[in-house]
Amino acid sequence: LTNKWDPLGLVQSGHPDNEYDCLTDKIYSMLNKKVSDQEIVRIIAVEFKDHFGCEVKQESIKKFVSTLSFIKV
Repeated sequence: LTNKWDPLGLVQSGHPDNEYDCLTDKIYSMLNKKVSDQEIVRIIAVEFKDHFGCEVKQESIKKFVSTLSFIKV
């Protein structure tokens, strides 16, 4: 899912498919723990800043998180 979203264009520009794996594990863990969407958005934003050294627009993250509702248990 994070590769399809590809907010930094890494996969599209030919980087390895595992570029966002650091996010995928955290996202699935948060979904399993029933973390709120707001908190997931916040944590993803922090992860992009800390891990990738850049910021992703909050609206982009919110839109992505809203597509994850089908995964929640």
